[in-house]
Amino acid sequence: MLNKQTLIQGGIIFLIAAVAATLVNVAQHYLLPSKAGTIMVLDTAGVMTAKQIWFTKELTKPGITDADRTKVFEQTKQFATDIDKALTKMQADCQCVIFDKGAVIIGNYVDVTETLKKQLNL
Repeated sequence: MLNKQTLIQGGIIFLIAAVAATLVNVAQHYLLPSKAGTIMVLDTAGVMTAKQIWFTKELTKPGITDADRTKVFEQTKQFATDIDKALTKMQADCQCVIFDKGAVIIGNYVDVTETLKKQLNL
């Protein structure tokens, strides 16, 4: 059978543990930077349009050779891999959610379109 002193000691230990856990959570929330919950948006259509413009300019240059065309087509194929790698790295770096800009109607977000274009040399 538990006596009154044992119950009081158990209660005190419980309160100390609860306060310590709360302090750790509060400290973590205020002291550690966290981007979790940050919404990033990307104008996917804008990025693709920029690549299409580049593609068209490259293929319509005066004096373009078959070798030049082949190089442009190879670079365009590589673009799919490059955009996937860039977005994967961007998401890993920010630990955030990235939505297509058209999917966000209202709210606070960070537009990463120009950052991605720079990474892809567009």
